[in-house]
Amino acid sequence: MRLFLESFSLVKSFTLLGFFVAAMHVVVFGLDLALAWPLQRASVPFDAICVVCGLMLTYLSWDTFRDQVREER
Repeated sequence: MRLFLESFSLVKSFTLLGFFVAAMHVVVFGLDLALAWPLQRASVPFDAICVVCGLMLTYLSWDTFRDQVREER
């Protein structure tokens, strides 16, 4: 993480933003699936698809993060 933040740039800020958005997707729609909060489980398929999309975005952000750290070595 130290290598990642040493030479911070706009590209790296988008990587961190991707992590944040992915975490929010998984948390909000996961809570809606599990506890029917905050969206009162309006659509279970929509919640499930959003959780899967959040997990895919997490993987893509992680892969981009690894590539950015490798470039700095």
